[in-house]
Amino acid sequence: MHLQLDTKVKRMHAKGQEILAERGYDSKNSKLGFHVPPFNTIDHLHLHVLGGEFKNAFRRKKYESGRMWYMDMSQLLEKITKMKKVQETARL
Repeated sequence: MHLQLDTKVKRMHAKGQEILAERGYDSKNSKLGFHVPPFNTIDHLHLHVLGGEFKNAFRRKKYESGRMWYMDMSQLLEKITKMKKVQETARL
């Protein structure tokens, strides 16, 4: 069965939260997100699940939501929704 992209992303995010909870990380200090092309080094969709705070300033910036190279769950779902609207408009 082929799942919609938004459903896959939501499942990935739920699994990431589950893993963080199992390992005792506080969700307030954890990050779950996605690198945005062309700023990715792996060419398939994958979720970064990062527990705890970063001590290194570079890593903190690298995984900071709202940057053009990294987005969190809500930002990615918004982008997927916009893409779907464009595709639906193109079919008309």
